[in-house]
Amino acid sequence: MLNSDIQPAALPVGDVGGMPLSVGVSASVLQQIETMTRLMFPGPVSCELVQDPENPADEWFVFDVVAAGKYQDYCESVFQWHDEVERIVPGTRCEFRLSVMPQR
Repeated sequence: MLNSDIQPAALPVGDVGGMPLSVGVSASVLQQIETMTRLMFPGPVSCELVQDPENPADEWFVFDVVAAGKYQDYCESVFQWHDEVERIVPGTRCEFRLSVMPQR
């Protein structure tokens, strides 16, 4: 059952400085991930701090991007994105998620 009180708020990543960093992630780290994300996925990028509806203590950042073409055209970038997050912030891969909206 979903908790309707928890609403993720998407915002341009450039505005993450005002986002509550309750998962213990600095604005500097978010900016590094934003920069990398924009290089890999040109186009709109936003970031959401999302909570598990059944356990609000579980939080993670979701980077929302748009990818052009078919999945085969950008699937390698999806895998590379996760590897780059691990390089930027070792051991925190599960605190960052990537949501790709395909655009043809």
